[in-house]
Amino acid sequence: MRLLFSKSASPHHGFATYYSFVEKIFKADAVLHFGSHGSLEFMPGKQVGMSDVCYPDSLIGNIPNVYYYAANNPSEATIAKRRSYANTISYLTPPSENAGLYKAKLTTLFEFLGECLKLIVAHNELGSLKQALEGKYVEPGPGCDPIRNPKVLPTGKTMHALDPQAIPTTASMQSAKVVVNRLIERQKADNGGKYPETVALVLWGTDNIKTYGESLAQVLWMIGVRPVADAFGRVNRVEIVSLEELGRPRIDVVVNCSGVFRDLFINHKKNHRREIEEITRGGDNLSYILFMKSI
Repeated sequence: MRLLFSKSASPHHGFATYYSFVEKIFKADAVLHFGSHGSLEFMPGKQVGMSDVCYPDSLIGNIPNVYYYAANNPSEATIAKRRSYANTISYLTPPSENAGLYKAKLTTLFEFLGECLKLIVAHNELGSLKQALEGKYVEPGPGCDPIRNPKVLPTGKTMHALDPQAIPTTASMQSAKVVVNRLIERQKADNGGKYPETVALVLWGTDNIKTYGESLAQVLWMIGVRPVADAFGRVNRVEIVSLEELGRPRIDVVVNCSGVFRDLFINHKKNHRREIEEITRGGDNLSYILFMKSI
């Protein structure tokens, strides 16, 4: 894994030769990748706007890249689109639960498998793959956990992530409040009744896409602001929560952003700076703004 994500580790000869063989000797009309995820899109080179010195560009060459991708991982699917020109077609991930033994007759099992096959056809995963290989249009659709966003179903669509300005949602903000309040109260109990002055959080691109900005919402609630959406559902400003409503000091949050979050949600990095400036001009008692100690 370290070699896979290393910016300095070029692909070995066998890896590079395979793609050359597929395009120039086998003369394939298209290449199929099955994820998530492969290694082609993580080869050294620029993050976006590939050039001839970027390994994903030189390896894939001129072959159409059709990529079967897990519906619950749209963030890394975006990387595959940007860096290896992939047409990512979503497939439904299996449910995660304890599976018991089949106690019915074998014919019942075959009936069940038949229903599964019908579902695959109904979801059009194989049909969309066929359309892509024929160079036809494949309908786009969101990628996410189907439980959080039922619009992911049916799968078999050209997967996209989300509008960066559409998060955090109201639901993710409500969930973030519960998590943050419990965390702060636990830290307060463990530290002799004192509130934590600083909390560190990592903002992952994958996590925020799947949860529609839940960890981003945690950052906002720690410093005591809430997102305000416009008529189109875009979050471009915040509302400062009063100390009376917040019931505690504003926590100093140290944020570490992943590369995917940095590239996809640059607007929120800019918004965060404005949020801090608005709070410092808000007239609160500075002793309740714990991040002022770091400024």
